[in-house]
Amino acid sequence: MSASSDSDRSAPTTTGQVARRGARTTLVAHTIVQLGSLAATVILARLLTTGEFGIVALAQSLLGLLSLLSLSGINAAIVTRTDGLRTAASSYFWLCAGTGVAAVLVMTLAARPLASLLGQPDAGPYLAVLSFSFLFGLMQLVPQALLQRSRKFTRMNAALLAGSLTYLVLEVVLAFAGLGAWAVIIGNVCGAAAGFAVSITAARWLPDTRISMGLIRRDLSFTSGLTLGMAFSYVQKNADYWLVSAGIGGPALGVYYVAYVLPNIIRLRITDVVRQVMLPTYMRAGDLRSTAQLWHKTLPVLLGLGMPVFVGISLCAEPLILLFFGASWSGAVDPLRILALGALIDLYTTSVNIVSVAQRSVRRHVLVLGFRAGATVVGATIAVAVWGDIVAVAGAVVTASLTTVCLQEILVSRHLLLGWRLVARPVATYIGLSVLMSAAVITCDVLLPSSTPTAVELVVLVLVGATSYLGGGFLVARATVRVLLRDARLVVAGR
Repeated sequence: MSASSDSDRSAPTTTGQVARRGARTTLVAHTIVQLGSLAATVILARLLTTGEFGIVALAQSLLGLLSLLSLSGINAAIVTRTDGLRTAASSYFWLCAGTGVAAVLVMTLAARPLASLLGQPDAGPYLAVLSFSFLFGLMQLVPQALLQRSRKFTRMNAALLAGSLTYLVLEVVLAFAGLGAWAVIIGNVCGAAAGFAVSITAARWLPDTRISMGLIRRDLSFTSGLTLGMAFSYVQKNADYWLVSAGIGGPALGVYYVAYVLPNIIRLRITDVVRQVMLPTYMRAGDLRSTAQLWHKTLPVLLGLGMPVFVGISLCAEPLILLFFGASWSGAVDPLRILALGALIDLYTTSVNIVSVAQRSVRRHVLVLGFRAGATVVGATIAVAVWGDIVAVAGAVVTASLTTVCLQEILVSRHLLLGWRLVARPVATYIGLSVLMSAAVITCDVLLPSSTPTAVELVVLVLVGATSYLGGGFLVARATVRVLLRDARLVVAGR
């Protein structure tokens, strides 16, 4: 099994070097995907109607139902496994393939009734075709996990780029050809197929015929916990889509989708990098205390870089929407301001979740996810019923995130020795700098003439925000900011 045993001659020798080099290659790959995704979204927003965006959003949301069967714990089970790796990998691959085929058949039959239930029966055929991307996604779980376990991040990211770029380029080309929402669906399926082909090739691995149900059963408590957690996450991530679609309408869902996706694309790219690199790193750390020490070193860097990004998106929501999407999407401005802050909260909660998975201690984590799903459903339902407005829905989603953080601190963080005491000073510094940045950007926005071109306004606000954040840091917390920049530089350099 080459992916889990071979080693690159140029591979770094220390845990820190491996993590930083992995973070660099992953960051580059995700940045390329991020920029491509943003560019594709901007182009599609001008080629597709809000109604077509609503169909795509609902189809992708309903496709997530299949993710309840995706056995997300398979990745973690392979990455954290200590014995029987070859047999487990083959067993899980065939389980994924069989589950994928069965799920596609079920979703093909249920697509139209599900779409009709949520008020958009026209989305049914789109969902049926999109379900094939789920099959290919399942089949690449095992080769991707083998690459991640052996920390072959360059090969792993090659598969990511192949799948993502195929998807992004194809959907834009087909949209220009006039295929409407079908452009996104076809691009998605072809991208998933390309990702699978490159993943299994990069892993230099093929499944054999050995299937051990005993190994799968021994992992059942762990994998079923993660699958249940994924079910809760699916409800939490999609309940607002469903409620907006059924209670406010398809065009409103299209606008809300843009507001939600813009900050969360960035947040997902960041957390994907952290999860991909740190899960095997935490696993190799050994005992819980050593893992906690690594987390305490990682969190300040994560929040120090994440805060200005998401606070900045919130502050610059209006010029961002107007410049990249146009005035017809102005309804996304206010929910974007709120949801960008929610993405920042999710950045922290995900960092704790990764430690839970690395330690195979997921029961408390699942309880927290269940609470968040329930809080999101209740809050979004009230928002739609009382206000019937996507801004209120965004507020309900972020409120659920905040209450979840409090519960997570009690149930999970303390149990994993992830206290705030060791990181309180740098995190408090970054919060203060974010407040300073907010004041500077808001003041600048007020002082800018109303006739200022949107592109110029956005550039000026970004420069003012970056200058105030870093400049203020060097004035009042020079040592903290220097450590942040040093760590960021090491990641970029891969050293």
